[in-house]
Amino acid sequence: MNTSINQQKITQSNEYQQAVVIDEEIIRTMDNDDMCNVYRNELKNDQKSRSFGVLVTFLSCGVVIAFTESIRSEGCRRITDHLLTSMKSGAVMPEFLVYDTACALRLHWNNVFNTNYMKRTELTEKLYNLRLVIDRFHQKGHKRQMCKQFMNPNYEQNRDIFKHINTSVCEQFFSFLTKFRTSLRVFNYPTSSLFNMLLFHLKNADTTGININNFGLGQSYFGNDIKLHFISSCISESIDYELANENSIEAEEEEEPQETYQEDYQQDHEGDHEEDQEEDHEEAH
Repeated sequence: MNTSINQQKITQSNEYQQAVVIDEEIIRTMDNDDMCNVYRNELKNDQKSRSFGVLVTFLSCGVVIAFTESIRSEGCRRITDHLLTSMKSGAVMPEFLVYDTACALRLHWNNVFNTNYMKRTELTEKLYNLRLVIDRFHQKGHKRQMCKQFMNPNYEQNRDIFKHINTSVCEQFFSFLTKFRTSLRVFNYPTSSLFNMLLFHLKNADTTGININNFGLGQSYFGNDIKLHFISSCISESIDYELANENSIEAEEEEEPQETYQEDYQQDHEGDHEEDQEEDHEEAH
């Protein structure tokens, strides 16, 4: 048993080092002048920390539609993976994305789209064509002209779209989430994912005024069938209750679970959550 755990830790460490190498290679291909000053500072800080956190995607009304647990490294590659994983899992993304280093994310996509790092597919094209802006709270810290204009929600081309949008919804949500810091620190995967999923569901119900019992999927099918509908932990607004019920009946008749994700994708993510969760939570919005 100890040998297995140690091997998992070694595998996870190797995967982390490989991820760092990929990030560094991508960064080297970008001209230093093309990299946002804020993102450059965050990269230095990320390399000093390996605690766990969670990336969360919200609608502007404050409803959580997706989350991904990960080693703390809020780099563009990890954000991209989070968004694509969420879309594969059924999360419905609007046409606009607010993120505190949206400028760096846009430059990253420009650099890697239609390459081996981000191959052209229906989902990556949809992601690439999102309109990105920096949230108002963080925008003042960005100095480059690109950040002050095209990535500014108050810029003339963006003003009509974002004038009534609360771009600080993530900061407000994570202020609420810090109340559960002590509990989150002691959870391991999969308990941490289950706790987050239930917590976000209850928060969504409170935000929207919907009775928590009206969802049905979590209450009636969570134990047996939720794995049939999610590639990874993801709260999605597009899950069809009747379809879930139909698949549940079929699964019981066949007495055999139906995998909805590719085996190689599952193996890539199996080792992501074995270490203890810590208090740092990262956001994508």
